[in-house]
Amino acid sequence: MHDCVVYEASVLFAVVTGTSATLLSLLLWSVFRRSPIGKAVFGLLVVMSLFTVQNALVLLFSCDVLFVRLLKSGINTAALAVVILLLVTTHTFEIDSLRGERP
Repeated sequence: MHDCVVYEASVLFAVVTGTSATLLSLLLWSVFRRSPIGKAVFGLLVVMSLFTVQNALVLLFSCDVLFVRLLKSGINTAALAVVILLLVTTHTFEIDSLRGERP
C-alpha cells in the first residue's frame, strides 16, 4: 500500500514540476520568438506540455494502459528530436561566430 502512495505522490510532483517547466519554456519562447533558438524552445515547450499530459494520464489511469505507453514512447522520441535540434542550432551559432557573421 505504501508503494502506491509514494508512486502517486511522485507522479503528482511530476505533474506540478512539468507544468512549471512548461510555463517557464513559454516565457523563454516569448523572449526568443524571432531567433533561431526560438524554434528549439518552441519544440521544448511542446515536449514539456506532452510530458505533463502523459504524467496526468498516468495519475488518472494506470501505467499499464497501452495509450499511455505509446504516448510515452512518442514523447521520448520528440524529446530526442528537440535535443538534436538544440545541438544543431548551437553548432551553427558557433560556426557563424567563428566566421565573424552575425546570426
